[in-house]
Amino acid sequence: RPVGEHLRYVATDRRGRWLVLLVFAAPAKHLRQRERFIGGSEEQRRRRLRFLANNTRLLPLPHVACPNLPSRTLGLCLARLSAD
Repeated sequence: RPVGEHLRYVATDRRGRWLVLLVFAAPAKHLRQRERFIGGSEEQRRRRLRFLANNTRLLPLPHVACPNLPSRTLGLCLARLSAD
């Protein structure tokens, strides 16, 4: 179960059958490697943390046999994640 703020997505086919499940969650407050990669001051990090999201789950369902479906689904979700 996701902890804290999160968004859940279900990718379906035209008939409404579930194909891929995705969960995005709020980021960890402190990750040394992420802070080093992004850079900036502590104040900037604190203000911008709300713009980050972690993809905590990407689960293609076992009955689905479609090449590149998980990566395509992830791309489609990322295109709308900010709006959601």
